[in-house]
Amino acid sequence: IPLALVGVLWALALAGEAINMFVLLGFVMLIGIVVNNAILIMDLVNERMKAGDSRREAMLHAASERFRPVLMITLAAILGMLPLAVGRDLGSEARSSIGVASIGGIAVSAALTLIVLPLLFNFFTRSAPKGGGTAPKSAPKDGESPDDAAVKTAETPAPEAKKPADAAENAPPEKTSPA
Repeated sequence: IPLALVGVLWALALAGEAINMFVLLGFVMLIGIVVNNAILIMDLVNERMKAGDSRREAMLHAASERFRPVLMITLAAILGMLPLAVGRDLGSEARSSIGVASIGGIAVSAALTLIVLPLLFNFFTRSAPKGGGTAPKSAPKDGESPDDAAVKTAETPAPEAKKPADAAENAPPEKTSPA
């Protein structure tokens, strides 16, 4: 969605149009189209990862495999909005801004979705470094580098937590009544 906003603002500035109610209506429409492009790619990524592909291979395959559908959706939407953007008949001055904003938003978001989405996916799904950075650091000993001390600290197992005592062990003895 932020990728579409970049395109909308860029197209409006280039065309010299102002933000008005029609532009905001066009932006709401863009949300559906932009999200649809991302869903096409991410759905295939999830399928490929379930099939056993690595994260990187799944994303590369999905981006290349879904390039044509994303391009077709983008071109259809741009060509559909073109008459609104270039129309110069009576009353079109008010409606031309929705066409300009939609074309700019769709074009920029489609291009950036194919580039930025794989980068963001890779960035946010990276595995944490070994040790996770949560282990306390120990001071290096004589003749030991700080990196060696950090590795030893990360490899040292955490002490086991005490197990709670069974309820049966701590329960008071049952009183039996003479029958």
